[in-house]
Formats: sequence, C-alpha cells, structure tokens
Amino acid sequence: MIKKLLFILLAVISFDVHAQKGITFPSGELQNISKKYTGSDLNWPIVLNLALHNISDNSFELSSASLLKLESLSKVSITYQEQQNRLNTLIGDGATVFAKEKLEHATEISTSYLESIRAGNLDGALEAGSSLKPAVDELEASLLENRLVTVQAQLSAKDGFVDKRLGLLSDWEEAFIGDLFEESDGVQTREESYATLAFTDGSAIKINHKTTAVIRK
Repeated sequence: MIKKLLFILLAVISFDVHAQKGITFPSGELQNISKKYTGSDLNWPIVLNLALHNISDNSFELSSASLLKLESLSKVSITYQEQQNRLNTLIGDGATVFAKEKLEHATEISTSYLESIRAGNLDGALEAGSSLKPAVDELEASLLENRLVTVQAQLSAKDGFVDKRLGLLSDWEEAFIGDLFEESDGVQTREESYATLAFTDGSAIKINHKTTAVIRK
C-alpha cells in the first residue's frame, strides 16, 4: 500500500514538473499542436498568439498557464461545433421563417466567435463560444412556439407591385413582406417588380418580374 501511494505521489510530482515546463514545438507543427490542445487545427491563431517565438530555431513555446487557457478553448470549441450542428438543423426546420430574429442573433454570435479565432483573440472566442448555446436554446424555443406546420414559405423581400393568392381559387390581392404561404398559394409579380420567397427548409428563390409562382412542398 505504501509503495502504491509512493508511486502515485511520484507520478503527480512528475506531472507537475512537466506542466511547469510547458511545451516547445517547431513552427511546422503549429496546426497539429492546435488540434491536440484545442480540438481543432483552425484554432492555430490563438495558439500562435499565446506562444513565445524563438527566432533562432523558428520554434514556439507554450507555458503551462497558456496550456490551461487552451484547455478552456478546447471545451468551448466542442460546444461551438455542437451548437453549429443544432443551428443547421433548426434552419432546416424553418428557423429562417418562424424565428428570424433569434436566428440572426445566434448567427451574429457564431460569426463573432470565428472572427475572434481568426484574430487570435482568446477572450473574445471564449465569450462568444460560451454565449452561443443560450442563444440557440432561445432560437429553438421560439421556433417551436411559432412553427406552423402547414406553412411552406414566407415573402421575405419585394420590389414594386407583388400580389398573392391564397389557394387556387381565391382572388389576387396585394402581398406584403412577412406574408406566409401554404401549399397551392400563389405569388405574382407585375412589370418591373420582383419578390423573394424564403422556404421553411432554409432555401430561397427570387421571382422575376411578370411571373406567377405556385407554392409546392
């Protein structure tokens, strides 16, 4: 039992000494080091910003404190990728139509995270990456609350005179941005007029002038 405790103690001491020394690596290993310590080779600007550069042999050194910071980034990177996957799923479920503002907010945070990574800004990346999950949670809740199963598209933009027809037999009337359309509804543009339909799967189409479009699944 004493020998076992002694072995564990020596292992802990050995680990502490190694951690205090940090690591040194050649410049060609920058992306590999980034992948190993942050979970993604795309995070190399952060690693580069934290590392000390030895010009004489073109190598880099990361202190133990820097390695701990990279460990925090590694956790945030995993969360970021998980939330990006959720974002893509929610877009396919209709977020561009039924939760547009929440989607824009989540997308802005995602963009901020990537910009911070590219700039080597660790604090900015940690802040944005940690804020993404709550934003996606709000997006999902808003989508579930507003989702209308029968709706297929929304008029997201128009220029000039655009009309709508609800169903195949109703009369044409003026269409407004934000109008929702179900299957068999129609959208019609007049001379020198254009419209954009955003579909619930995240796709969009532009309707040119003097065109009649019928909504299909």
